[in-house]
Amino acid sequence: MFIGVGTTAVLKNKSSLHPFLLYPLVIVIFIFSLSFSYYYRVKDFYSYPEDLNQMARILDTFTKTSDKVITDRLGDTTLLYLANRKGAPMLYHSIPQMKELGYTYYMTDKKEIITELKTTKECPLLFENAQFALFKL
Repeated sequence: MFIGVGTTAVLKNKSSLHPFLLYPLVIVIFIFSLSFSYYYRVKDFYSYPEDLNQMARILDTFTKTSDKVITDRLGDTTLLYLANRKGAPMLYHSIPQMKELGYTYYMTDKKEIITELKTTKECPLLFENAQFALFKL
């Protein structure tokens, strides 16, 4: 609201600046004020664990951008966003049903699921470290 009031006051008082400078100046100030307010507002409320960056790099290494990935993050799509992949943030059907739906990879950090998939050999293991594992469906 105050941006509109200030812009109107400056534009009505054209005697202080030439219109050739006035309009670009108003536009630049408007853009900078919105960008700073947006950046600092979002930055304070959105942080993600550093391990998600590592997981995203692994997904970039082993998968194509056209692959659909299941990330098992309990509904959080941050990993999919960081990896620039389409997919599901959780396993919402059985693995054979997910294969039929077009999903090709499954990344999880849950130790029980990693152990279960390794023992059943239902999906080949592509990558594993102490934190997470990536399986091909």
